[in-house]
Amino acid sequence: PLEPGRSSLPPLASHNRINHFPRNAVFVSKSSLTELHKRLTRPSDSERLQQNFFRQPMKPFMPRHFLLPADMLAFEVAWRSTPSMQWVAKKKSHRGVHMVKSLRHAKELAAKGNYMIAEYVEPLLINQHKWDVGIYIAVTRLQPLTIWQYENALFRFCKKPYPDVITNETDVDSYVGNGSKPPWEMPDLKPGYAADGLPTATSEGANNWDVVMDYLASNKSPVSNWRRQAFEEEISRIIVGVLRHVAPQIKEGVLKLNTGHPEAFFEMWRWDFTVDTQGKPKLMEVNMSPNLMAKVFPSGTDRAMKFG
Repeated sequence: PLEPGRSSLPPLASHNRINHFPRNAVFVSKSSLTELHKRLTRPSDSERLQQNFFRQPMKPFMPRHFLLPADMLAFEVAWRSTPSMQWVAKKKSHRGVHMVKSLRHAKELAAKGNYMIAEYVEPLLINQHKWDVGIYIAVTRLQPLTIWQYENALFRFCKKPYPDVITNETDVDSYVGNGSKPPWEMPDLKPGYAADGLPTATSEGANNWDVVMDYLASNKSPVSNWRRQAFEEEISRIIVGVLRHVAPQIKEGVLKLNTGHPEAFFEMWRWDFTVDTQGKPKLMEVNMSPNLMAKVFPSGTDRAMKFG
């Protein structure tokens, strides 16, 4: 990424391209994304008057997050007002994921500092496995704002079946997708790969997005009356809504670099969503410079999708 505070770049030739936008930390940092979500869904009166703010607040699109120790009092209110809610804690470096056992436990984390607590989203399961989806998005122009979505997507299923109850003794491989399984290994999704085949090093095979969307719309779906169009429209609403809001700040950063070619900048991110029990997407994070290293399984690989 561009160094924070950098005020200029050398003049660029018309053919030069830079694959990062300045000021994109306003939504790729988890703490900044959390603050942005608050402003977009619950804007103050002064923010409503800003030219780059929408007339109507956005509907909430991600779980509630609390940054400790700063948000400890707000978290305590949330804890007491929603006693049945589960909460998950992790360091701001995204390490050390575990469930919050009690309010006392949360206060101990706040005393350590550098922790984040989030509302735990009960997931929609496929073959008793929790999963998430990463959507690749590129912006190639800021004016007009030009957004591209890759037609395929990264689906990650947890290694182990989802438990009936999650405690701090629960194996994290059942609810955190670090060591993931691919979608084509899920029994209910395997038929979707029959026609176009499994992905290989040279072929993407069947489109993962289409396979999962078709399954959720079928009579085998774990959620009733699920509609693909509504799901995809909600994904687009979230991505476009966030990018429309941050684009003016990013554009200002581009112009301040004074390269002579503001159109030289572009960027790709991976937007990670979980899906709740009602089949609705919830944004978890936005990844700058997403990992495009091929994931190889005995049954197939996503190399062709990531390497093109």
